[in-house]
Amino acid sequence: TSHEDEYWRGEKLELDTTPQIIFEDDNLIAVSKPPFMSTHPTGRHLFNCVTVYLQTRDKRPYHSIHRLDRETSGMLLLAKNPASATPLTQMFEQGAVKKCYLFIARNHSRTISCNDQFEINYRLSSEKRGFGEKRIYVQHHPAESTVGKHATTHFKILYHNQQYTIGLAFPQTGRQHQIRVHALVAGLPLVGDKLYLGGYPLFQRFKENQVSNEDYDLMEIPRHALHALAINLPYPQNGQRTTFTAPIPEDLIKLIASQVKTDPKNIEQQIQQQLELFSNLNH
Repeated sequence: TSHEDEYWRGEKLELDTTPQIIFEDDNLIAVSKPPFMSTHPTGRHLFNCVTVYLQTRDKRPYHSIHRLDRETSGMLLLAKNPASATPLTQMFEQGAVKKCYLFIARNHSRTISCNDQFEINYRLSSEKRGFGEKRIYVQHHPAESTVGKHATTHFKILYHNQQYTIGLAFPQTGRQHQIRVHALVAGLPLVGDKLYLGGYPLFQRFKENQVSNEDYDLMEIPRHALHALAINLPYPQNGQRTTFTAPIPEDLIKLIASQVKTDPKNIEQQIQQQLELFSNLNH
């Protein structure tokens, strides 16, 4: 799997290739996906994938019902059979699933303060290029525009200093790169985001392995600082809702402690309070 290796400042990264099992029954498995693990095989990433790991473990197929970007860590649900895959997929499509993400951003906004809550409604579109492919860079447009698709994200700020902001994002829609682009619109591009903090040319330099020391300094960490913290959905299907939660991964704990320079335990306490509110919102 050498073509799936990741390098940072010339050194090969030790990747976690084992998703943490959070919950499992006969119909559903909930895992915490490590960063740099794909949801399912795509492009050149064919082996270090959640579905491949589980299918190898259990000698049976698994069904993707939603996905996370490869660099994004955290909560991922998969169905164990077609009968459960269909209603679970419909829950995501119909907006019955609530999602909460942790993000760490560079603070480019002069208006953000601790405990702020706000909503971003910018519409999102992907540029087409040759052969019907979509360009990976997602464009944003004002809410009143007719370009792109409607998208809404609620943000809650947990910690803020002159350089960094730590917060929670609650996407109300499920567009590609939604949180990353809406955070950029808010003046809070994510730490390590090669596309939206660095721009498309920097993303290309990473892709072509032509990265400068200045590029590494700008990114700070090897991946964008986004973690799917919790998923809340009607499960099992008896009128109750269940929240599945993924612990903050080590690389983001280290980022909070060493670069943001605040106590990760304080952040975790605030997150716990917010997740209790999140789990109690049964609409």
